[in-house]
Formats: sequence, C-alpha cells, structure tokens
Amino acid sequence: MAEPYRDLLPEPEVPGRSLPWRALCAFFVPAAALALGVGLQRLAEGPAPQGDPFVRWLVWSSGAGLIIGALTGLVLGKRLLWALYGLAAPWVVAALVSAGMLAFRWWAEQH
Repeated sequence: MAEPYRDLLPEPEVPGRSLPWRALCAFFVPAAALALGVGLQRLAEGPAPQGDPFVRWLVWSSGAGLIIGALTGLVLGKRLLWALYGLAAPWVVAALVSAGMLAFRWWAEQH
C-alpha cells in the first residue's frame, strides 16, 4: 500500500557542506583578542596610560587571546593548541601589520 505514495515524495536532499569552523575561528580568535585587549587596557589603565601603550595593549590582548583560544579549544578540541594560538596571535598580527607598513613605506619612497 505504501508503494504508490513514494512517487509523490520529493527526492532526498544531499546534505550540504558544514561551515569550516576551524578556519573561521583562526580569524575570530585574534580579532576578538585584539578587540578585547582594547577594552581591558582601557578598563585597567584608564583613558591616559603611561609608557608604551602599544606593547601593553598587546600584552592585554595576549591574555584575552589565551582565554578566547582556550574556550575555542574546548569547543573544537585541541585545547592547548588553541590556547597557545590565542596567546601568540595578537603578536603575529601586529608583526604582519608593521611589516606591511614598512614595506609600503619603502615602496612609496622608491616610486
């Protein structure tokens, strides 16, 4: 009896690809750490920090990255790897931006 009704049902859908969560988190962790580092530095040191605010911002961002990376590691697995990535990511991003600025400055002076 159930056979005639099978013709009326649509074909089963092929399951789609899931989101690449690890790749998305590789960009999310440093971005969130750098953003949270701004807030933590402002909260801890006030609106007029003394000394080198850039280095202290990176230190606060590294602490935030450690926590965010550890939480990401809890969800995705490999907790230690994500925590270490969160710790180092703000410094890597700052180094890449600084290198890009130096390269652009050198290129602008050549042309």
